[in-house]
Amino acid sequence: MNPSVIFRELWQSWRASLRRPGFVLLAGLTLALGVGACVAGFALLYSVMLKPLPYPDPSRLVQIGPSYAAGVSGDMSPIWYQHLGKPPGLASVGAAYGGRYVNVAGSGQPVMVAAQPVDQGFLATLGVTMALGRNFTRSEDSPHASPAVILSHGFWLRQFGGSAAVIGRTLMVDGQPHAVVGVLPTSFRWPAQVDLLLPLQLAPHSTDPGTNLTVIGRLAPDTTLGAASAQIQTRMQNYARASGDLRALRAHFAATTLAANLDYGYRSLLWMVFTCAGCVLLIAGGNVSNLMLLRAAAQSHPSSVRAALGAHGLRLVLPALAETLLVAMAGVALGLLVAVAGMHWLNSELMHQDWFGTVRHIGLNTRLVAFALIAALLVASLAALLRMWRVRASAAPQELVSGGRSGLSISAGRLSRVLVIAQAALAASLVLIAALFAHSLLKLTRVDLGFDPTHVLTFAVAPPPRDYPALSRLSSELLHRLREIPGVQRAALTSNPPIQSQMNLPILLPSGQEISAQYRFVSPDLFATLGIPLLRGRGIGVADRRGTAPVAVVSAAFQRRHLSGNALGQILTINLSSIGVPIEHFTVTGIVGDIRQFGPQQPAPAIVYVPIKQVPAALMAKLRQFVPLNFMLRVHGNPRSYESAVRAAVHEIAPGLALANLEPLGTSVAAALAPTRLLMLLATIVAALALGLASVGLYSVMAVATAARRREFGVRAAMGATPQDLMMTVLRTGLLQVCGGLVLGLGIAWAVSGVLRAYLFGLNVLDPLALLTTCAVLSLAGTLACLAPALRAARTPLTVSLNESAG
Repeated sequence: MNPSVIFRELWQSWRASLRRPGFVLLAGLTLALGVGACVAGFALLYSVMLKPLPYPDPSRLVQIGPSYAAGVSGDMSPIWYQHLGKPPGLASVGAAYGGRYVNVAGSGQPVMVAAQPVDQGFLATLGVTMALGRNFTRSEDSPHASPAVILSHGFWLRQFGGSAAVIGRTLMVDGQPHAVVGVLPTSFRWPAQVDLLLPLQLAPHSTDPGTNLTVIGRLAPDTTLGAASAQIQTRMQNYARASGDLRALRAHFAATTLAANLDYGYRSLLWMVFTCAGCVLLIAGGNVSNLMLLRAAAQSHPSSVRAALGAHGLRLVLPALAETLLVAMAGVALGLLVAVAGMHWLNSELMHQDWFGTVRHIGLNTRLVAFALIAALLVASLAALLRMWRVRASAAPQELVSGGRSGLSISAGRLSRVLVIAQAALAASLVLIAALFAHSLLKLTRVDLGFDPTHVLTFAVAPPPRDYPALSRLSSELLHRLREIPGVQRAALTSNPPIQSQMNLPILLPSGQEISAQYRFVSPDLFATLGIPLLRGRGIGVADRRGTAPVAVVSAAFQRRHLSGNALGQILTINLSSIGVPIEHFTVTGIVGDIRQFGPQQPAPAIVYVPIKQVPAALMAKLRQFVPLNFMLRVHGNPRSYESAVRAAVHEIAPGLALANLEPLGTSVAAALAPTRLLMLLATIVAALALGLASVGLYSVMAVATAARRREFGVRAAMGATPQDLMMTVLRTGLLQVCGGLVLGLGIAWAVSGVLRAYLFGLNVLDPLALLTTCAVLSLAGTLACLAPALRAARTPLTVSLNESAG
């Protein structure tokens, strides 16, 4: 066929479509909703999982440690790290220690920020190019060296205005002068958001067995991941056998890709979100296909005339191709607008929670535009194939006989109904998922946390040991001053506040068994301040101070799991002699109620509470490296109204002490529910889109089918059928399709129940309330979609059969 003829046909079709753009806009908008949802879901997936890490040759970066899941490595202890050295398969290795809060002075008002100790090999292994200055030197990373500090790019801008003169300046970090030697680039990403990097300064022959080091490495050229893992395992097993380290002997050490470790906790969640967004695209594709079929039915007569006049097969389908291209372009343009709106919402609602540590922003890029274009063209092309099948020249006579100008042919009508059932199935599965998340969130909000977060204000301080060596005296003075604030009922402190805060220590039971349990040092008023009930014995009192017999209060979960018989009077032991802390024995004097320390989703852990004034100095010195002092104030009225008074009180007692996390305790509780709330919102938005698109698809098919059966309804009315009978006939037909989709949708939800179960609290996919909600929503949507066509059928006049017969 002559190219000029093809172009002329396309141009004429485009001009005709643009003169009456209703169909193109309707189909394009339908496609845009699916494309936009899918692109936004893919943007999240790409940014967190698929986008390369912002380091040179990121595929060769690995994490090293005991393998505890497929493709994931755990943390290592300083002992293990030092015996690992640098195997031949690794070009370099580095380590980062668990983050901690520090006080910083010398850059304006004192601030409390997050810092992370790293060794000299950490930034070098990542391949970070500094924005200013340099990495730590080997001498700065050795014990007792002059302290140095590296600033994050954000901290540099906030505190120093981006001045290049910051290099060489001195910051007081926890009361010690630290020379600023470098500034990180904006591209630096690590799961923990930190403001400062400090030298790790690991002792040459450390005896610390705590697994608190994240060890990374860069594969040497021509070394595979498997070969490096084998070298690491051999080296660590040789150490374990020589030293008798049973933990190391039982572990399987391996190198796994760093990217897999960073996104391990999000994989199934992200794929589920993307799959749900893909379902919206499929539903939109079904709608566009139905619109194409209806368009073909409307143009069946002109197409048949052209075929009868000898038009070539390609010329018959060129109008369909032309409109398909317009629909695809409209779908891409509008879909990108929908995607940008979705990404803006994700950035505002998701990213600020810091759930995806290496991702700070989701934005549009060329890959996403290409993805949108491919998705739109693929869906539109499949829909166009159905339309071209409908108008093919060989089928024109049969279409005129079976369908004529009154609507879809029998075969096309069946295909439309199949598409509607498929759309209803996908919509039903998404509605069920949204209902499950909503019910799960409802159940979580009703969980008894074991403490009362209402009217409680919290904040944290990290007193530098050099400035505040007597921590118990400082805490007593602060508590006394805080209680003097008008409206403050009680004030207490703890090492770890409720919700998402933990600290485990090895505890030796009376039976001789060693366990790992949650350890808290607290002030006497903590249980009363948080409303934690005392079940047996006595709590912690003001008389429990240094020089008196060491005591402990345990949670009911600790008593149930670890202490047989009467827990009161039993002796517990902490043995941390390997890190220079004397063995400590303490007597259980009370049992308090359980609290859900890690949020309502998690069971209550076993906790040991000890008086802050009885914590040995050596142990307190270790604990201060990891945990700040967390104060709890029970107040009258809104906790937020006490913030300025609290800041003034702390400044009065300790002028150089900065506060962090000054917020109501209820905010932390809400943050613990945020992932489930976000999943519910995402699922609800996706389900609403899917339900709306499926309803529009059902309405379109039923409207055309009703118009095609107009003469039939007239005959029925003439034979005595009431308007109610005619209306129920249409409703029955539509709702049967909805019921078929509902059954298939429940089957789809059941098939993915394994993935859903990890994000549901106390529910399964057959939750009765969620099932009833899904059935009700689908039935209501189906009824509304069929209602207008059913009412038109009910109003069919008796004379229509005579008129159409005469015509």
